[in-house]
Formats: sequence, C-alpha cells, structure tokens
Amino acid sequence: MASMSGARQQKERQSRPSVCVVCGDTAIGYNYGAASCAPCKAFFRRTIIGKYNSLTVCQRNGICAREPSLKPCRKCRYDRCIAGGMKPELVMFTDISELASTSNRTSSMDDASASASGGESNRTKVAHENVSFDHQTDEAEEAPCDPAPSSSEEEETRAVQIVANPFRIESKMEVLMQNLATLEAAHQRLRRSTYAPRLTTTLSIDDFVFAPSKLGEHFEVQMYSPAFNPFADMLFPPEMLVKMRVVLDLSDFDYTTRKLWAVQDMIYTIEYMKVLPIYQLLDDSSKRVLASSTLVCTNLMTAYYSYTHNSDRTLFPDGSVVTWTPDIQAQAPGATRMHTGIIAAFREVNIDEREYSLLKNIIICNPNLDGLQQYDATLLQHEQEREDVEIGPSRFVKIISIAEVANKLTSWQKAQYVTSIALDLLKPSCPFRDSVFHSP
Repeated sequence: MASMSGARQQKERQSRPSVCVVCGDTAIGYNYGAASCAPCKAFFRRTIIGKYNSLTVCQRNGICAREPSLKPCRKCRYDRCIAGGMKPELVMFTDISELASTSNRTSSMDDASASASGGESNRTKVAHENVSFDHQTDEAEEAPCDPAPSSSEEEETRAVQIVANPFRIESKMEVLMQNLATLEAAHQRLRRSTYAPRLTTTLSIDDFVFAPSKLGEHFEVQMYSPAFNPFADMLFPPEMLVKMRVVLDLSDFDYTTRKLWAVQDMIYTIEYMKVLPIYQLLDDSSKRVLASSTLVCTNLMTAYYSYTHNSDRTLFPDGSVVTWTPDIQAQAPGATRMHTGIIAAFREVNIDEREYSLLKNIIICNPNLDGLQQYDATLLQHEQEREDVEIGPSRFVKIISIAEVANKLTSWQKAQYVTSIALDLLKPSCPFRDSVFHSP
C-alpha cells in the first residue's frame, strides 16, 4: 500500500505543469526544479553559467517591482526564477547528464565496434568530447532554449524577443514622466516658499536667465494667515485700467503679508524652465527669449493648480481667489475669461497630472505648436497606452487644443498690458515686466 502511494506521488510530481512560475506563459515541464517555459529555462541557464551574473540591481531603477505587469529586466527576471523555485546548483548537474547522454550517443555512432574496448580509451574519448561540447555550448548560448526547442517553442521565443523593444520604450517614457512629476512638485514647493523677488525699477529678465535655478534650493515654507483658507481677491480688469485711465501703483505693495502672484509666479516658472535639458542647450540669446515667454506657461500652471483644488476660477496657494461682481463681468468679459477659460478646458478633458506635465513642456519647448517635439510624442504614446490606439490620438488633439486656448488668452492679456504700459498706467516701471509683456 505504501509503495502504491509513493508511486502515485511520484507520478503527480512528474505530471507536466501548465504555467511558468517566472512569466506565466505555458510551461514545457520542470526545469532546474521549477515549472518553466523554454525561454525562461534558457534565460536561467545562461545567467548561471556566467553571462549576466554581474547584475546586482534592477536595470530600470525599481520600475519592475512597481509595475509587475511589465516585462522585467534581466536582474528582476532572475529573481523571479529563484523565487519560483529554480535552483542554480541543478544547472551544473543537468549539463552533466546531458553531456553523458550526448557522449554515449556520439561514441556509439562513431565507433560501435570499439564499444567493448578498454575503459581508459572510452574515458579519454568522453573527456575529449567534454571539451568539444563545452565549446559548442558557448557558441550556441544565444539559442532560445536548451535543448533545441520545437518549431512552436522557437516561434514563442521569437515573439518574446520582438516585444522586448516596446517595453524598453515604455520604460523610458515612465522615467520621463517621473522626472516631470518631480519637477512639478518642486515648482509648487517653490511657490509656497519664502523665495519672493520684489517688483522694482531695476528688476530685469537677465537677473534670472543666467543664474542657477532656485528649484533645487531649500527655502522655508511660507506660513499664510489664515493658512489656506480661501478669501476673495477682487479683480480689477486691465481693460478697465485702459478705459478709465486708472494708474495701478504697486510701489508700496506689502510683501510681508502676501505675495504679488502676478509677478512672482512668472519668476517661479522661469526657475522651472532652467532645469529642463533643452534650456541648457540654448545660447544666451535664446535663453533670454525662452525665459521671456514665461507668461503662457504661468497661466497654464495657475489654472491647473486651481483645477486640482476644485476651483472654477484662479486660486493661489495663499488661499486668495480672484472674484468679481456681475457688473465687472459685464464690462470686462475678457478678464473674467482669462481667469476661467483654461480651467474650464482642463475640466472638459478631465486632464491628469501626467498629461498636464507633458502639455506644460510642450508649451515651453514649442510655444507656436509647430511640429512635434519629444514631449509631444511622449504624450501621444501615453494616450495610446492609457486609452486605445484609436481613442488615444483624439484625446491627444483635445489636450493640445488647451495650449491653443492658453496662447489666445495670453495674447489678449499681453495686448492689454502693453497698452497700459504705453499709457504709463503701471507703476513702478520694471524692465522685467516689460520684457515679458513685449515678448512674441
């Protein structure tokens, strides 16, 4: 009875498994102590005999652990082999058994008449074939599996090799998005910090263009009073300044109680621009032009901050909300649209943080939307992965259209302030502000 039970258990152990413990594909059997497919068996063997044994950390900076659905790098794939029960010590034993069977077959075919001759000559022949077999193994190391697979297994291995490249592209896209998310968090942290340049008659765009970015510096967090409690900030539209010839004098603005967001947010955006790789590739003249175009990106940034804080109009980190009366809205529809239009566009497409970060960089790198740059292509790829190959491009077009909305509203805003500057309605005069509003 005990022998029958043992035989049954041995039969169960030898039954063919259905799933590879490493990748989840169809298994071809137990290899090196665990159920595995032909490609994973071959990969484990090549790793053990020394081709990739120098890998010590994830080659994708930890993405494999965070995204288990992605195809793992070599290091993480090897870890899955070990976790699934594959034993490195069995690779050597398996190779020896394969060697013995190969040697016996070769010996029988080459010299059947000498099979009963002296054992010493047989041992010499086996040893000679051992060297030859090892040499062949090194040359055939790139084969998809070992022993030679069937045609169906070869097709499966080739399929794995074909889809490897898209995963590498997706990995690069993921790294790019993580970098942009980190920069965006630093941008918002700078807005909440005590770093607050003041509007003076000597403030110039060159004060920021060539200096190192402040994005990586440590500043204390500004404590607002009341902290993050929304309060009204009455809008005084620029078109009414022009119509009524009202002088807006900010010479006595109290920077100790709050920030002059209209100016300081433009400076924060320039600090963000300076950490982008493209900025370092520009000459001094182009850097000045790019920094002067800060206004449209600033408007996009303030609108997204308001959108993420569930406000339908411009909201600043200190809790101030731009408000207006029905009378002002009737007399200045352009100004009210300036503080609601981009937010409404965000709401219409239900934009997320990744899409916004990429759109922001599209506007910085390509203000006129002429042609696709790196960030454009990455956004399109993200939408295709997130939605569908057919739905993705249409969503991409909707998101890009937000840039057009931001550009049109910013052009209107510049025209109003250029008129105010020409009429000497803005005090104090400031070279920095003039450079921004006169930029193309």
